[in-house]
Amino acid sequence: MQFGTYLEKRLQEALRFLRQRNPDLGWGRDEVIRLAVGYGLNALFRSAPRVSVSYPATVWRLYPAGAYYKAKVTDLSITGLGFAVADGRTSFKRGEILLIEFNAHGSIMQKALLVRRVTGTVVGCAFVDPEETKDVESLLSNL
Repeated sequence: MQFGTYLEKRLQEALRFLRQRNPDLGWGRDEVIRLAVGYGLNALFRSAPRVSVSYPATVWRLYPAGAYYKAKVTDLSITGLGFAVADGRTSFKRGEILLIEFNAHGSIMQKALLVRRVTGTVVGCAFVDPEETKDVESLLSNL
């Protein structure tokens, strides 16, 4: 895919940023484009409000590898979720990529997340792959 000079420069900045924050991820240009388009369209057409929930979860950092935290998913929408770390510490950074596994009424869900905001003890995230949310959509339709 060809972009103009400005967008190409911004794409390269984003790629450097993600690689610096998550050096083990191994993302390339195509993954960054997919993330940017998916997140941008979801933000533009946001029609799914967040629903308050309380699901036990485990969150993994990709860098440093192996670091994990017990957490609770506090809100959920078709585009992302919010969670609070059990011990109350929030050292997560905007732009960081995380993995989460949570138990929603006996259904185990695993998602890759992009940290969008950190507010107090709650971390707000967008799903990295907005195309892989059929399970979340099904869950939300039953709440």
